[in-house]
Amino acid sequence: MKINPLIASTAIHRYEKVVSQKQAAPSVVATPSDTVEISDRAQLFASLVGAARESDPVPSDKIHGIINRLAAGQYTISVDRVAGKMLGLDLNVQQEDADGESL
Repeated sequence: MKINPLIASTAIHRYEKVVSQKQAAPSVVATPSDTVEISDRAQLFASLVGAARESDPVPSDKIHGIINRLAAGQYTISVDRVAGKMLGLDLNVQQEDADGESL
């Protein structure tokens, strides 16, 4: 098999050109960057948790008293008052539970 020197010379020239271009080109290394996207729902949840942490704590003795009365069936809830608060109504009526404590 005979190799044509012109074809070999052209191939070598192309190879050298590619190598020189690779060496001359600045090496661009992509720096990885991480991004975080927080959903609207997660942002709302975080704001609600923050508001709960900033609110005044409810005395634990009052909570345990209500739990005990609920368990004993002695605690009544005014559905009108609950509905009024849910609707943002100011009923100006101070209601009391069965033990005379204000709700």
